[in-house]
Amino acid sequence: MSTCLLSGGWGLPDCRNTTGGIDTIYITNWSNVTSYDLDASEIVTGITMSGSTKFYEYKPNKNSGQFTQTVTVSTENGTVGTEQTITLVTSKNEYEKRNLIKLLAQSEMIAIVLDRNGKYFLAGADFGLTLTNTSYDSGKLITDGNSWQLQLVGSEKFPANEISASVVASVI
Repeated sequence: MSTCLLSGGWGLPDCRNTTGGIDTIYITNWSNVTSYDLDASEIVTGITMSGSTKFYEYKPNKNSGQFTQTVTVSTENGTVGTEQTITLVTSKNEYEKRNLIKLLAQSEMIAIVLDRNGKYFLAGADFGLTLTNTSYDSGKLITDGNSWQLQLVGSEKFPANEISASVVASVI
């Protein structure tokens, strides 16, 4: 007998009170996370880090951060995969950002994404995230953006698990 039997559904929300976009991203090296725990609802209830490592905060420019998850099912192969993509834009071309981008480009990462609804999600949990694209644009006009755009991408089995706020507070 299959263990993939549907056991519920969802209706329309009572209120239209959801908000798009992301607020903050917290990133660390993938190797810094030695394990994470899930409860029966598959919410992350604990993260074990190696040594005194932690997640570092990255704040995107207002209205520029995005977390996308694309689930792909292969009927022919009997497989499921999820591509997770985090996009963030940060202003100014400064040596500190240049040096951080250099490190990000060389690293396998794991990230905590805080969306604008106050929900946290663990991206790249099992296989990590890679900085696949980054670009700097000086702009042309005085009102144009002067910013870096970064894109972190990872392939996971399933969409990102939600994380309790107390767990996030313990690792940042």
